[in-house]
Amino acid sequence: MNAHRTRSLVTGAAVTLVLLVGVSAAHAQVDLEAERAYLRTEPNAGNEVGSPALGQQIYFHLDYNVAGSGEVFEAQVSARIDGEEHCGGVLQFTPGEVSVIWCPGPWTATAGNHTMRWEIDANQTVAEVNENNNVAERMFPTGASVDMDALEAYMRTAVNDGEEVALPAVGQQVYFHVDYQVTGSGEPFEAEVSARIDGEEHCGGVLQFTPGEASVLFCPNAWTATAGVHTLRWDIDSGNVVAEPNESDNVAQVTFGCTGDCSGDGQVAINELVTGVDIALGNQAAGSCPAFDKDRDDKVAINELIAAVNNALSGCF
Repeated sequence: MNAHRTRSLVTGAAVTLVLLVGVSAAHAQVDLEAERAYLRTEPNAGNEVGSPALGQQIYFHLDYNVAGSGEVFEAQVSARIDGEEHCGGVLQFTPGEVSVIWCPGPWTATAGNHTMRWEIDANQTVAEVNENNNVAERMFPTGASVDMDALEAYMRTAVNDGEEVALPAVGQQVYFHVDYQVTGSGEPFEAEVSARIDGEEHCGGVLQFTPGEASVLFCPNAWTATAGVHTLRWDIDSGNVVAEPNESDNVAQVTFGCTGDCSGDGQVAINELVTGVDIALGNQAAGSCPAFDKDRDDKVAINELIAAVNNALSGCF
């Protein structure tokens, strides 16, 4: 396979389209496929955008591949927004390549719903094995005032059911939940969601959201509680593709566990406090009792020892 390449096209205002008049019979062994149309904040760079804000400048992109074998050939490419060409021109393609095309000039998002349409071999001059996969479209709304707000992260004993659990026992299976709301107006849109426990993703994926809704997300698979202090973190729009007036309220997290409870029995004993002091002095590794290392920096600080002493005096619950 040839090396991955990326190319840009000229804007519609500047291009002089070239019609191809001769097509080699060998081209019948190739297939141009427009795979995915999408938006980014910069030409071949920046963040991917699912729903741009009103007035935001975005760049049209297309992932494509060329199956088959043979010589390098030319084909016309066109990118349209709501039926009007935004950029286009003739590019060379090499059988076996997988690459990206983008428009070098931005499009400024206007109100309403829009359709971006990419077409490779736009004037159908290349004989292909499959003539039905040359188009990729992306429909998207302009979200002028949509804001996603992750409200509260918590655990329950069942999927969207059961009792809420603040401090699960060691070995208990719990399910991660988050309450959220979407303010604003407009059409449904998609955003990526991720739930992480101690920095590792437990569940995630792309979901559809509707402006005005307030609801709950949850992981369908359980997490088995271990000893120590843990942090559950939910991030809605984790890929930062939705343009929002407030980007700082997409995360909800909760830290739980009993600092100093090495055994996971819900209590901090004298021998466990001694272990914590030894870790703080460097006589033992932090891994000998992760329950002391609340901030997970592989050390035990004074504040962590104080938290463990308080737990020993008052209890973990």
